[in-house]
Amino acid sequence: RACPRGCGTLRRLSLGGVELEECGQCSGVWLTPEVFQKLCAEEERRSVFLGAELQARHTPAASVTTVRYVPCPDCGKLMNRVNFGKRSGVVVDACAQHGTWFDADELRRVVEFVRDGGLERARAHERMELEEERRLLAAKQNIAAWGAPQPSQAKDAGPEANGAVSQILLRLFGTF
Repeated sequence: RACPRGCGTLRRLSLGGVELEECGQCSGVWLTPEVFQKLCAEEERRSVFLGAELQARHTPAASVTTVRYVPCPDCGKLMNRVNFGKRSGVVVDACAQHGTWFDADELRRVVEFVRDGGLERARAHERMELEEERRLLAAKQNIAAWGAPQPSQAKDAGPEANGAVSQILLRLFGTF
């Protein structure tokens, strides 16, 4: 395969049981989706076993002068640029079908993020955001229901028959 950055040919390597392809010129690394998922899962297991640090170490991003979308080495389509884990600060180039391209040092930074419990923190943050969205939606639905016209009630019906607004007034003022 050709390097997505156009500097040469990728060479196959096996490091610690991980099959990858590296460019000898720019030190970029290509991983297939299966290998990348396996690597992340192993690093996450290690972080749980060894105890993740409370805060991820912040490795400064390598200075990139120009953002350039690069083609997938397999299909040739331009890859998406994605902030790994939505919170890592490491922007990688990904082809959903074929794999992920890591520029020099990005794979190490992603592995550090995973080892330090970054994926679990990102998942927890996303769960909190989803729960907050659910609460806001429920509140909006309740407010909309309070303002909605109620079906006609019999004149002698008690407050319990008059809906949510009546129930609130009854609780607040003790009378209807």
